[in-house]
Amino acid sequence: MTASARSLNTFPSEKKNADALADLAIGNFIEMRDKTASKTFRAKKKLDHLLEAALPGIYLPLYTMVTFTRIPYAQAARRARFQDRIVYGGLVALSILLIAMLLFRLLHTLTVMSDR
Repeated sequence: MTASARSLNTFPSEKKNADALADLAIGNFIEMRDKTASKTFRAKKKLDHLLEAALPGIYLPLYTMVTFTRIPYAQAARRARFQDRIVYGGLVALSILLIAMLLFRLLHTLTVMSDR
């Protein structure tokens, strides 16, 4: 196989990573411009660091994957989206559980008060 044929075979993978890098750069610009002052954004970053410390090698924030690993950009972006879905899903489930517990306690308190 000639060198030009080899380079043509790797082009789709390189383009995919170049496109992912461009998307990451735009996302980073928007994040720096619009989100860094947000308390929610800062809480998410703290949660990222907490999960990274609690699950080393399993949970990696996007910044860590892009800056400190050799994970291709497209793969890092996919993994970050997947991890975000898991984290947000867990937070929603935890919120629903907390609301259900509070409602149960309120119902129990009202029942006890009405029995008096």
